[in-house]
Amino acid sequence: MIKLRDALSRIVPHRLRVDLDQMLAYSGIRFNVDKFFSTTIGTSLFISAVIGLILIETNQLPFVMTFAVAEAIQVIAVYAYLIVSADKRGRFVESVLPDVLKLTASNLKSGLTIDRALLHSARPEFGFFREEIKLVASNMMAGDTFENALKEMNRRVKSNDFTAAVELITQGIRSGGRLADSVDSMADILMNREMVKKEIRTGVQMYTSLVIFAIVGGAPILFGISTFLIEILKSMSARITGATGDTMALATKAASAGVFTPSTIPIEVEFIKHFALISLTTTSVIGSIVVSLISTGNWKRGLKNIPVFCFLSTAIFLIVNEVLHNVIGTQFL
Repeated sequence: MIKLRDALSRIVPHRLRVDLDQMLAYSGIRFNVDKFFSTTIGTSLFISAVIGLILIETNQLPFVMTFAVAEAIQVIAVYAYLIVSADKRGRFVESVLPDVLKLTASNLKSGLTIDRALLHSARPEFGFFREEIKLVASNMMAGDTFENALKEMNRRVKSNDFTAAVELITQGIRSGGRLADSVDSMADILMNREMVKKEIRTGVQMYTSLVIFAIVGGAPILFGISTFLIEILKSMSARITGATGDTMALATKAASAGVFTPSTIPIEVEFIKHFALISLTTTSVIGSIVVSLISTGNWKRGLKNIPVFCFLSTAIFLIVNEVLHNVIGTQFL
């Protein structure tokens, strides 16, 4: 098993391994990068092979295509999970960082050293960030310097605000300036910036609501109605094409006179439904990213909304199509 893991890990380029190791650290996953990669790839290959064999038995799709698509979806899903998890941890740190800095500044003013001040600022309500602060203290007890322990902590948290706070603290330690006032001022700046962000989100809420409605409401309803209308037209054209006697003669005279007469529609209804589902999925992916960019300025935060948008848009499309079939379809189909 270890040899297989080493063989799989050697396939990965060094740069990709470094990036994956950083993503694992940001996500809070205490896992060796080689073990994580080999476990993930091995599991996904097995699942893809099982899916491919099942679809071969049902004679639906070729094995190679099914295997490739399933493998790609799983790899993208794992990468998206790491991105969302890292971003979620970073946003949580940014939400509690002003309070941490305020407590740290207060402890500094009471006469504590910076390391003790930061350690005493850890509160249970700070969640995993409290454990990160305790880990800094543990590293210092093991002989590491406070600056190095703080920078190692920064490597596990993906947050520009926290990076700026670390730089401020380390520069304050080196210069020997009034660190307590600097930390307190930075906490005030972060609080004011968070208030501005909330005001901006409130201002663009109407636009994001319209985009969300178009994705999960407007597009599925229109696709459901259009699919049903195409099915009706196809059914009616088939009846006219199969007409005989006087009806066929009248249709021929009308056609020779330049009057429009329906003919058999060559497009299958199943093709239209598949096209609608693909379009809705694509719209959900792009729309969730657009909504995230408008509301937060970060497209990665929209990844978590993609499954929700896809599910809602697909469900509404199928419900609209089924309701039209049950209410109106009996009269035309």
